[in-house]
Amino acid sequence: MFDKKAFDVQFDNAIETLTVSEKTTKQILRELSRSVLDVLFFTEDIGYINRTINSLSPVNRRAAVEFFKEFSGFHFVKEADAFGKKDKKQFEEKKSNALIFLADPHNNIWTWAKVHLEMEVKAFDINAVAKYFSNALKRAEKAGYTDADVLAQVFASGIDIDAITLAMKQLSVKETQVMTMDAEVIVSEDESALY
Repeated sequence: MFDKKAFDVQFDNAIETLTVSEKTTKQILRELSRSVLDVLFFTEDIGYINRTINSLSPVNRRAAVEFFKEFSGFHFVKEADAFGKKDKKQFEEKKSNALIFLADPHNNIWTWAKVHLEMEVKAFDINAVAKYFSNALKRAEKAGYTDADVLAQVFASGIDIDAITLAMKQLSVKETQVMTMDAEVIVSEDESALY
C-alpha cells in the first residue's frame, strides 16, 4: 500500500535538497566563470574550461559552452564536445573583450546569459503524457505498486471527477469507433468467400 505521508516527507526533503543544490551550482558557476577565464589567459590551458563544462547539467553546460565560446578564444570542437586549439586569429580580440567584461565585478556567466541566450521552452505535447504514464506504470510495477496506486496519486494531484468522467466517455467513443472500423459487413454468403 502506498504511504502518502512518508512520500510527502521524502518529497519535501528532495525538493529542499534540489533547491539548495541549484542555488549552490549557480553561485559556484557565477564565481568559477570569472576565475576560469583569468587562469585561461594566464596559462592558456583550455583544460580548466573543459573540466568545468564536463561537470555541469545539460542546461548549465549549454550556457557555459556559449559563454566560453564568446570569451575564451579557443575553438569548440562539436565532434569532441569540448574546446580544442586556440583560435590564433581571434584569441587576442576575445581576450580583450573578456577582460573588459571582467572589469565589472558584477559580470559573470549568468549576467551574460540573461542578455545573450534565449532558452527554448518546448511546446506541450499531449501525446507525451501517455508515454510518460506508460513508463511511470512500468516503474511503479517494478517498485511493487499497482496501477490503482498510481491512479490514486494522479487523482490526488488535483484532477476532478468531471474530468475523469469526460475522459472515460472519450475513451469509450474511441473504442466503439475502432470496433466498428474492424467489423466486416458481409451482404451474402457468396461474398464471405472473398474475406
